[in-house]
Amino acid sequence: SAGERIYLVYSGYIASMFFYIVIYNGYLRLVFPDWGGQGIVARSSVYIVMYSAIAFVREFFNTRYVGGWFDAIARNVQVLIVVSLLISLFMNDFYAFLLSDTVSFISIIIGLTAGIQALQRGHPLAKLFLLAWSIFLAGGLAWSLVWVGYAEPTTLPPNILLLGTALEVGLLSLILSYRYSFLKETSERL
Repeated sequence: SAGERIYLVYSGYIASMFFYIVIYNGYLRLVFPDWGGQGIVARSSVYIVMYSAIAFVREFFNTRYVGGWFDAIARNVQVLIVVSLLISLFMNDFYAFLLSDTVSFISIIIGLTAGIQALQRGHPLAKLFLLAWSIFLAGGLAWSLVWVGYAEPTTLPPNILLLGTALEVGLLSLILSYRYSFLKETSERL
């Protein structure tokens, strides 16, 4: 209803995040109890989240119009994500997960860089974006520590990831609703 593309892009990001959480927490086994492997599906969900996250960041900060070189890098990273996803379909699991982890790290840097650049330009919502992004990254870090063997595989790390995801989604939703209200008020005043 806002007539802006950002809300559609954000919806895609939320849907991909939901898919990621469903896969990584094993909820598909509730529907498909005999399903043995989830490596390809799990990695694919990570790539989808990365792609949609960068699309959201580019749209949120309008990098097409103010980003210049940064937007070109972000677009190239999106291409890298798609190529990596396709390549990972034909690799053994170890190298495929190594590739997805590497591309994930690059995507995280892109998101943080976009937020920091926007903060330096005086974007009014950059601080809140960086807070939301950091909360999600903290949850993701807790989950990653289990995968690399630095933390015990208990229910705590996935729950921290779920909490971080919920807080990020909640904060971003509040930020976008504020943005919508601000734009609506501005339009009515004009």
